[in-house]
Amino acid sequence: MKLLITLFFLVAEVSYAQGIKNSTEGMNGEYGAVVSRIGSVRNSTSVFVGGRGGWIVGHTFSIGIGGYMLMNDVSARIADTSGNRLMTLEYGGLDLEYILPIDGFYFMTLQMLVGAGSISHREIPYLNRKQYHDPFFVFEPGFNIEIGVTKNFRIGIGISCREVAWLKSDLASSADLSGPSGFLSLKFGFL
Repeated sequence: MKLLITLFFLVAEVSYAQGIKNSTEGMNGEYGAVVSRIGSVRNSTSVFVGGRGGWIVGHTFSIGIGGYMLMNDVSARIADTSGNRLMTLEYGGLDLEYILPIDGFYFMTLQMLVGAGSISHREIPYLNRKQYHDPFFVFEPGFNIEIGVTKNFRIGIGISCREVAWLKSDLASSADLSGPSGFLSLKFGFL
């Protein structure tokens, strides 16, 4: 984890200067991506679906936003007043990415998401009760290999490590929500 963070910041510093240089030489662009992640939440295999999008400077550095939602059933540590033990989980925030072309079709990227999220019991629609959300801070660096299918479409496969902090909840701990993930992304745009 510390190695990923250190590597990201070192590459980001170099890429910032390179991105400024390239922005005058090359075209800037935008992208949107659909992302599916598989990881662990409370020691259960978990699937997250979400997306990310942003602005690309000089084909090397992007800044944007990303967000993800837990899609499968994960039990909370405690039940709510109706006996429901399932929880919801969402998170998102600022999404930074350094893009390093390997050749014309392959790209290596270093990503970092910094933001916030929340967990709560899954709401049962027919119960008219107040829904509580417990917020947390999230930091998720990652590494990705992208294959350029066309000029405007890339498929990416990668790994990331979600670190959750400042969570105060009876539903789960910060450690319950932290851990590695593998992901698949479909990126579209002016790449």
